Amino acid sequence: MIIQFCSAPCGSGKTYQLVKSACRLANGGETVLLLQPTKELIDKTIADRLSRLSSAPLYEKFYGGSQDHSVAWDLTEHLKTVTDGGHIVFLIYEKLRGKPASEQVRAAATYVGLALILCLMVFVLYLDVKRL
Repeated sequence: MIIQFCSAPCGSGKTYQLVKSACRLANGGETVLLLQPTKELIDKTIADRLSRLSSAPLYEKFYGGSQDHSVAWDLTEHLKTVTDGGHIVFLIYEKLRGKPASEQVRAAATYVGLALILCLMVFVLYLDVKRL
């Protein structure tokens, strides 16, 4: 996991360079998260930069478009979907260990996670029955 921060004056081309680098990394199989401070800048970047590239990768955009949702909410909802498969956990594991988790570690972590969820369900059921 690489975290990069870019700060430069307006008009210096930082958005262009960030999008170009993000596309190169994403097309190389990396997962990229590009953050920008406003909804308008996100839309402008997609319209002016990303959509013009012939090698633009698949992407998802997150921003609070309604009164009851925020960027953090949308991103959290995306990360906890079943299709995510706990990637954030494995990315942290990879950063700490310096190498990707093996298939055996991934399978074991999946079973442990499933067991924890089942234990939580049994515990909550017990508390509900206890109240009756």
